[in-house]
Amino acid sequence: MAHLPNAEMAIIAWLKTVPGVPSTKVATTVPADLNAWKDTGFVQVFTVGGSPGVHVPMRAPVLQISAWAVSPNSQKTPWGQAQALAERVFSGFYNPDLFPVRVTFGGLDYRPAQIHTGYPLSEPQKIPGSESGYAQVRFDATISWVAA
Repeated sequence: MAHLPNAEMAIIAWLKTVPGVPSTKVATTVPADLNAWKDTGFVQVFTVGGSPGVHVPMRAPVLQISAWAVSPNSQKTPWGQAQALAERVFSGFYNPDLFPVRVTFGGLDYRPAQIHTGYPLSEPQKIPGSESGYAQVRFDATISWVAA
């Protein structure tokens, strides 16, 4: 029997379909190997709340999405790269070709997910105070989805 996916799996699979988002650079944890993502940036996502359906299995998580950029061996924070990546993700929520969509989980024993809608809940904002050379731009969003 296939397992049920969770919200983070669903949004990660959807983010990989957004034009301009590097599909191998999306996860819940930012990789420690900076060389693996310094040229493309990285999109980090995790669930921070939400409201599941009361009488139907429709899920509506609130997700925190962070676009990261890094400049190893530099004191200059790459805000432009992080902001550009965040805006690509943000714009994806307004792309009518991306909703609804059925996503699968490549080789894992999980049921597919049907993502019906999604939209941002806040504007992308710079997160100051990261280590020198790191830039983080984040916003909150929600999706409505069900396990298919």
